[in-house]
Amino acid sequence: MQFRLRDLLVATVVLAGMGALVLPAIQASREAARRTTCANNLKQLGLGIHNYHDTFKRIPPASTGKDAAPRIGWQVRILPFTEQSPLYDQLNMKLPNLPAESFDMWNGPKGGPGHIEHFNLTAEIQYPYEVCPDDHRASVTNGYAQTSYSGNLGSQNTASGSADCQPFDVAGIHFETARGSVLFGDTDDKHQLSGIFSRQTYEPITFADVLDGTPYTFAAGEILGDCHPNETGWWDVDGAGNAHASTSVPLNTKTTCVRSRREAMNRGYFMPQCFDQSNTNFSWGFRSNHPSGANFLLCDGSVVFINNEVDYTAYQRYGGRADTMSSEQ
Repeated sequence: MQFRLRDLLVATVVLAGMGALVLPAIQASREAARRTTCANNLKQLGLGIHNYHDTFKRIPPASTGKDAAPRIGWQVRILPFTEQSPLYDQLNMKLPNLPAESFDMWNGPKGGPGHIEHFNLTAEIQYPYEVCPDDHRASVTNGYAQTSYSGNLGSQNTASGSADCQPFDVAGIHFETARGSVLFGDTDDKHQLSGIFSRQTYEPITFADVLDGTPYTFAAGEILGDCHPNETGWWDVDGAGNAHASTSVPLNTKTTCVRSRREAMNRGYFMPQCFDQSNTNFSWGFRSNHPSGANFLLCDGSVVFINNEVDYTAYQRYGGRADTMSSEQ
């Protein structure tokens, strides 16, 4: 049996058409698998939080108080409760307190006594559940293992240094008036913190403090390190994965995910002139590379996928553990 050139061309066109039909389905299947892996990572973090709470009767603190050692985040504290005790045991928890000037919040340690030693053996070691497959940032950057997940700061004020780049800064709309007005949640008083974690609040927060109900309050969610100014990952108290994401920033706002105003304009990002990551009213938000939203860990340990079109007021209420947003509208 002989094939003519026309027959071969017809067969090629048919096969190409079939490929065009099948490829989107394959891509969608792969994305679903990546999203599931990402959700499972958050579930592992949730198990660690709950196991820690069962043992110490509090949610793991994201801080030991302002400028107090050890400067570790909540994700470090749950290591023994996620089968990572050997890694946790490498840390020296008996180092002296460090003066504030020994640490640069944007660039890490300046050589203050003990801080570098504290992380010497561990800061570049990556935890197996820290990186979402859709997050393309390098797993280790500037000597610190990175993460795709941050603790929930809540419906908290994240005003930028520049008044021209803080559109999400109206009390009662973009953050809670009663609990969320302290900038970045930098307070020792848990009653001035909207969410679950803060880089300065050491006062015990328990699940009993989640008055809105644990199934209705975020504990943590997805972030993209390439969009965030804090580069010390999940190890450090001032790393992006500790307590550096607020629901005041609308979900998947990506203005600070680029490196120039022109690129932000080309991508159609909101207020492209605010692309610099120091504009915290943009950069301190939850976001992912999933096509339509991001995964969030709830305080009851379950994981939900929140769509980009989520009602903004509802998003704020998910952020606050005991919010008063409904009475402020």
